[in-house]
Amino acid sequence: MMKSLLNGILLALVAAAYGLWFGVRVAAYPFSLLRRRLGRA
Repeated sequence: MMKSLLNGILLALVAAAYGLWFGVRVAAYPFSLLRRRLGRA
């Protein structure tokens, strides 16, 4: 019982970290494009 609960918590932590990383990447993508375009102009 305790081990499965710990497994679930660990899985949720990994999923949250991956979701946060993915969200940051997606949010930063347009900014990097814009910065590259501004640097070229």
